[in-house]
Amino acid sequence: MKLERFSDLVLRLTASAVDMSPADFRQRMVALLGEAVDFDAAWWGWSSFAGNKVNIVNSGRYRMPPEFEAAAKAVAPIDPFIRHGRNLPVFALTLTPREAAVSEDYLAFSERFGIATMMNGHCRLDQSSAYHFFMSIYRGPERPVFETQDAANFEIILRHLEQGLSLSVRTELRARAGRNGEAALFDEDVQIVRATPGFDAMLETEGLSSRRAAALLKQIVRQGGHHRGRNLVLEAETYKPGLTFVRLARLALWHRLSVQERRVAEKLIAGASARQISEAFGVSSNTVRNQIASIYRRLEVKTRIELLQRLSGET
Repeated sequence: MKLERFSDLVLRLTASAVDMSPADFRQRMVALLGEAVDFDAAWWGWSSFAGNKVNIVNSGRYRMPPEFEAAAKAVAPIDPFIRHGRNLPVFALTLTPREAAVSEDYLAFSERFGIATMMNGHCRLDQSSAYHFFMSIYRGPERPVFETQDAANFEIILRHLEQGLSLSVRTELRARAGRNGEAALFDEDVQIVRATPGFDAMLETEGLSSRRAAALLKQIVRQGGHHRGRNLVLEAETYKPGLTFVRLARLALWHRLSVQERRVAEKLIAGASARQISEAFGVSSNTVRNQIASIYRRLEVKTRIELLQRLSGET
């Protein structure tokens, strides 16, 4: 591929990632790749490897039938590309099944879907993730085989395809997280696949130990719904098969207080004394003082003035 053509591809990928949803970007990604590399069909997604287990999520296909996805995942443990490249951060290889030392099952899979020659590559999402972005492109019978130079070019292009897809996903996560929230995608093993930059730091504000935080995430990823903690609200929903979207949001200050504490806080903000509050609610002064101490502790303030400043705009 000529340098100017490659540069144009990168610029168009980046522009598309910023302007499009992940679903639309994936279609655009395939179209742009087709301008640079000649292929008949494609399959892509995020993959991770743990022993003999291969996790594949956020996948997509181009010009392959619906049953292809399940069939490709079924032969993943014997996939020659995975066997050769699973421990490499960046990898690309060409293969002609009929001429290579592949298993009979893998050969049957390739023939079932009319794959005469293929090229696969992957690259690590980032150092904090166990996942790779992978892409396989295919040519049918009576088509020229992919050459070694094709794999070298594909390895370079892959990094930019991954960056574009990750940018579109992160842009979506940021939009769905909201102005004051953070968000992440978790796999079925409760491992973060992609997240907004402040996700871990916001989770730490809940004040949980590492073990309790991990247990909370495990519960909400696997059961869904929402959890209201001391400082945060966690909400979970299915993003795609094998992926769960989790949103963190700061708990509104008023919701950190019990119903009675909210009533006392409202009186404090209005200027009432502890004695006036005790008379208004028919409780002892000691009870009111304990409630005020609890309010200050929960909202992390020390004086009535700080309380007013903290709750300003939330009443």
